[in-house]
Formats: sequence, C-alpha cells, structure tokens
Amino acid sequence: MVKGSTGAHLVIRDGHVRPTVALLPWGDVFEDYLDDIGLDLEAFATRMSGGWMFGYVEALATAGIDVMIVVFSRTVTRRTEWHPPVSPCRIIALPSPSAVQWFRRAPQPLARLAPWCATNRRDLAEVLAQYQCRAILVQEYEDVRFDVVTRMANGLPVFGVFQGGSVSPDGLARRVRRGSMRKSAGLVIASAAERSRVAAQYGANLPPLVSIGNPVDTRLWHPDARDLTREHLAVAGSERLVIWHGRVDVQIKGLDLLLKAWTHVRASEPGRGARLLLIGTGVDAERFGKMVAAEGVSGVTWINEYVLDRMRMRQLLSAGDLHVLSSRREGFPVAPMEAMACGLPVVATDVSGVRDLLGDDNSCGRVVAVNDPTALGEAMANLLADPKRLVTMGSAARERVTRLYSLEAVGRQLAALPGMPGART
Repeated sequence: MVKGSTGAHLVIRDGHVRPTVALLPWGDVFEDYLDDIGLDLEAFATRMSGGWMFGYVEALATAGIDVMIVVFSRTVTRRTEWHPPVSPCRIIALPSPSAVQWFRRAPQPLARLAPWCATNRRDLAEVLAQYQCRAILVQEYEDVRFDVVTRMANGLPVFGVFQGGSVSPDGLARRVRRGSMRKSAGLVIASAAERSRVAAQYGANLPPLVSIGNPVDTRLWHPDARDLTREHLAVAGSERLVIWHGRVDVQIKGLDLLLKAWTHVRASEPGRGARLLLIGTGVDAERFGKMVAAEGVSGVTWINEYVLDRMRMRQLLSAGDLHVLSSRREGFPVAPMEAMACGLPVVATDVSGVRDLLGDDNSCGRVVAVNDPTALGEAMANLLADPKRLVTMGSAARERVTRLYSLEAVGRQLAALPGMPGART
C-alpha cells in the first residue's frame, strides 16, 4: 500500500494499482449481527471467514478488485482497522454515533429514528475518499443505511445487495425508498421471487435488477476426510447423517420446525438409524437447548459453537449424507451452498433463493413448503431411504455450485456491473 499525493491510500498488488470498493453491512450497529453469532468485533476481524461478505471479498479479488468492509460499532471510540489474516480485505470499524443508543432506548415513535443517525456520514466520507473507493455495496436496500448512503455518495455508484432482509415497516423509510432505489446504480438480487416483488412494489424507472448469486470457494469447500470425521463423530458406516449448520435463531432459521420434522424422520423406517448433526450457536442457543430437551428428540448431536475453522467445518459437512435448511426467511442462503460444494444434496424450505440455487429438476435435492414440518420430514426420510441416490444427487450438487457460483464466476458478474470498476492492468 502506498500513500498518494492527495493523501489517498492506493492498493498495489502484483505491480498494479487495484481499484477499491466499500462493502457496508446492515444494522444500526454491527454488534446487532455479531451478538447473534456469539462473536465480538475483534474475533470477526481476525478470525472470521466464509459467509456472503467474505465470499464477495474473495470473488471480487479474482476480478482484480479490492474490498474494504466498513462497519459502525458501539465498541470502538476511534477508527480501527484490521487486515484479516484469512481474507484479502481491509476491515474498518467506525464509532457508532452516540445518538443511536439514545434513540434505541427511547419510546416510540422516537426509537424509529435510530437507523437514520446510525451512519456517521462524515467519518464514512473520509474513509471513502482516503481509499479512493470507486463504488459502494450496501447490504439490504430495505435497510435505512441504503437510503442514507445513496444520498451522500457524491457520484459514487451505490449497489443494494439482497441477503434476506425484511421490508422495513417504517413509514418514513417507505416514503424515501423509491427515490433511494432510483439513485442507486443497481440492485443485486439472486432470488427471482424477490426481483418480482421489488418490481411490483417500486414500479417503473428502477435501476437494473441483476441476478447474481452468492459465491462459494469450491477449492476450499470440497469433500474431505469423510471416513475419519465419521469415525470421530462415532457415526457407523451404515448410519445416515443429516446436517444443519448456521446461526441459532429459532424463528428465522425454523429450528422449531426442524425438531418436529426430525421426530417424523426418526419415526420412519429409513430414519430409525439416522442422526441429525446441528452445528452453530447464536442468540437463541439457551432457548433452543431447552427446546431440544423438552421435545425429547432422539438421534440429535449439537455442536453449540460458531465454527470459525473452515477446514474443520468442511470435514464436518463432508461426513454427512444430506443437508437440511428449515428456514422461514433467507436471501440467497450460503449454508446449503457450502454443503453442496462438499458433495451433499439438500432438502430445503421454499424460502427466497432456494429454487434459484437448487434448480428446477430435483437433481440436487428437494424443496418443500415453508412452515410444514411434516413435508420437511417426509422429504428427508424419502431421500435417506435411497443411499445411492444421495450420492448421485450430492455429485450433481457439487457440479452445479462449481459451475454457477464459484468465486471466479460470481467475481466476473460483479465486476461487470455497470458502474463497478474494472481492474487496472
């Protein structure tokens, strides 16, 4: 990195100056996300990898574009920067404005103003200028940060990225959102259903609605050490292992539905010897533990931690025969992509992005209705009854994510967005 005559920091790799884009996650403060997965800011900045954010970092890196992740944190008092050892990006934490916490503690309707002061425009503008950012990616165009950034971008292209955020109920946000979208350079929406919703709700003169899926590093996520890991987990050779991994949020991730579905699986002939491995933690961990105990479900193992070691996570996934997604809401879910790359077929609820991910031919898994634990359980049991089909579908799943959602494939699509910078050569 060199400092230019204007005071801007330019990134040089392989003898070339590389353009930089900023990625801004959702939320009033970044801890709204971190608290859900049981991490603090330093652990995120120094140990976190994977997920859609770091997937974007690595995908854009293949296209010659650097990314800096900019967050607003209640735990820092001055700008703090990290260069993660596990990801080719810069993470910059800016102090959250003090007014945010005041408004969040205030009664309604004052509390609704918190998101509008959550983005410190001056601090953000300084960072964008210092690193000569060429574009801005904002997670969730239905988040107020998108409204704020589109109005302070000063000519920089701003892209909204859909990752499953819900529509804001706030009346003020609804009134300004249409203008925010029209000021933006484009909306990245992998889900066909969500693209249809946006077009219907916001009408004509929208920016391009571009279908680009989340990326997955298929060189990192691949079948690995299956037999050894199954032995470590005490899974017999004939046992079928179903895996769920993610954030323990009972309502959004449908974990109550999963427990009911698993009871159905265990009652079926192919499910009697099956096991369910749950991997993850989060804000509902204590509640979920009580639910598991109260339901009295059998054949369940829970690794109650957010696994940051991607090699370990890869091996755990590789030990499975089937992956399950029980969510009530998603954007373009990353967890089943990682499982598919490790050679697992998927049974998933029909949330946003799932049909786009799995395709229409049932070659990679099965899609069932949301909020239907019986259908979810039956789909799992039917696939568990045919081990050879599981293997065939797992191979098809890996081929599909490699072809459509590799870092290089997604990186090319993101870099080609009108207004995104091309790499300087």
